[in-house]
Amino acid sequence: MIKKILLFLGLFIVLLIFVYTVTNYNSFVIYTFNGNNNGLSISGNITLSNRINILNINNIKYEGIDKKVKRIEVNMYYYNRGNKKLMVGKVTEGKVSLKEYLEDLKIYHEEAYGYNEVFVDNMKYDFIKNAYIEIFYVEDKSNLERVINIKLDGKRYANNGIIYNSFENIKI
Repeated sequence: MIKKILLFLGLFIVLLIFVYTVTNYNSFVIYTFNGNNNGLSISGNITLSNRINILNINNIKYEGIDKKVKRIEVNMYYYNRGNKKLMVGKVTEGKVSLKEYLEDLKIYHEEAYGYNEVFVDNMKYDFIKNAYIEIFYVEDKSNLERVINIKLDGKRYANNGIIYNSFENIKI
């Protein structure tokens, strides 16, 4: 009788671990990213989960010579199966200081899981490898057009284990 109870408890525990693993394994992924090019540095994060997906670009620094621009576009692209896809973008027209505009810029986008307007499923596995940011601007006086592409680098965090040996602070 005791053996049957112990066997039942053991099977129950194995079943609980199996259900937990199936329902929670890789249910969310967080990427922190950064990149720099031509005096521009950028950082942010993206959270991909089974409920909601969030993109946050929150820190752009411009170390170059400040210029007055009459048009500026900041776009994030993602290559999905070889096709370039615009994830998010912000366009501003009117005379602005390039440095002030970029350093004040914050981009936030939130989308329910499965909607797939911006976020696609395979981003959980290869976001850093396939995403980049493009900054396009037109100088005010010279009408000179410039494009700066920023390849992203970063770190991936995921709940893809049953037990975690150490915890690390995620800097956002």
